[in-house]
Order: sequence, then C-alpha cells, then structure tokens
Amino acid sequence: MTDDGRETMFRDILARRDGQALLKLAEAGDLLAMRNVAAHYMSGEHVLLPEDPRQAVYWWQQLVDAGDTSAMFELALMFVDNRYGLEDRERARRLLTIAAEAGNRDAADVLLSEGW
Repeated sequence: MTDDGRETMFRDILARRDGQALLKLAEAGDLLAMRNVAAHYMSGEHVLLPEDPRQAVYWWQQLVDAGDTSAMFELALMFVDNRYGLEDRERARRLLTIAAEAGNRDAADVLLSEGW
C-alpha cells in the first residue's frame, strides 16, 4: 500500500470512528496503528477505544520493542508520573535513558529534571 493509500485508510477509520478496524491494523503490526491504539487507550478522550491503562502500556511496549523512542518517552511518563497507579521509576529511568541516547530530547529533559 502506498503512503497515500495508507493515509486515506487511516482518515477513513478515524472518520468512521472504527476502533476495531484500528485495533486490527495494530494487531497486524502496523506501527502507526499501534501508536494510535496506545494513545486512545491512554487518554480515554477519544471515542474509538475506551480508556484502559493496561492496554495502553501493552501497546506502548509493543512500540518500544520495535525501537520507537517516542513510545519509550510516552511509556516512561506513565511510570514516572505514576499515572493510573503504575509507578515504576526504575523502568522509567531505563526507558528515558535509552530514548535520550537515541536522540530523543524530551527524554533527555525529563532525565535532567528528575536528577537522573
């Protein structure tokens, strides 16, 4: 599928508010779909998928496993901010360190602000 076709498909899914179609793409390994699924589960503000912190962590971790430094940052924030009772400062520090070493400036800023 071309980038234009993929973009059109995502716009269609979002316009139809079809959370299940988005979830199927994520389950098939589409990284952009994974990012959207994680964000939807994390915020609960979107109508595609209900707020579910455990599912958000699962999908952010899938992206982390794929080497996505932005996902490392997002997941680390969930742990450092103790969002949803998921505090794990050591895991947050490790994720932020990897992301910062890969060039993620936001991760470097959080490391500095936390004194790590």
